[in-house]
Amino acid sequence: MIEAGEGAIAILLARNAEPDLVIVDMRLPDCSGIDVVRRLRSETGLTAMPIVMTSGSMQASDQRTAEEAGVDAFIQKPFDLHALVDEVERLLSESESYRSALPLRRLH
Repeated sequence: MIEAGEGAIAILLARNAEPDLVIVDMRLPDCSGIDVVRRLRSETGLTAMPIVMTSGSMQASDQRTAEEAGVDAFIQKPFDLHALVDEVERLLSESESYRSALPLRRLH
C-alpha cells in the first residue's frame, strides 16, 4: 500500500508504481479529488486502473461529477469498512492486472 496526502504526490506515485487500484478523497489539501481522477484517467497506462472516490458530501451532483470524471465507485463517508473492502475486492476481481496476477497470489 502506498499513501499520499496530496493530489500532486498521488499522481506522481501512481505514475511510478502503477497500482492495481486507487482510493482518492474528493477533497484534498492541494486540489480536488476530481482533478486527480481526471489526471489519472489521462495518463497512459493508468486509464483502466480502478478508482474509488470517497466523500463526506451527500450531494448527488458530487457523485455525478465523480462518475463523469471516471471513478469506478463512489463511497460516502462515513463508510462501513466492510463495504469499502467489498467494493475494492469487486473492482480488483474485474481488473485485468489483478486477474493476470492471480496464479502468483495463490502461492502465498
